[in-house]
Amino acid sequence: KDSLTILATVEGSIYDFTAHYPDKLVFYKGNTMERTRYYRMALTQHFSELSRDFEIFGVLPFGIGFYSEHFEAGKEYFGFLLKRKELPSFPSQI
Repeated sequence: KDSLTILATVEGSIYDFTAHYPDKLVFYKGNTMERTRYYRMALTQHFSELSRDFEIFGVLPFGIGFYSEHFEAGKEYFGFLLKRKELPSFPSQI
């Protein structure tokens, strides 16, 4: 019943984590196919906002491993990867 609150909390945590560790990727997936589908729908709904700050990938099974591709709305994925885009650097004031 609190899924929107939970998603907002997770989103905030991803922003905080990647602000401290911008070179790390964040992987997540649902514990069921339905939950993963829900996460995909949330990504699709907020894609324009999230894609300003993150590179967004869908993860697919491949043989005994996995590979990632740029996220496509409506495509079924095993999970998702987010990588923080490089933050702009501003010249220091002298």
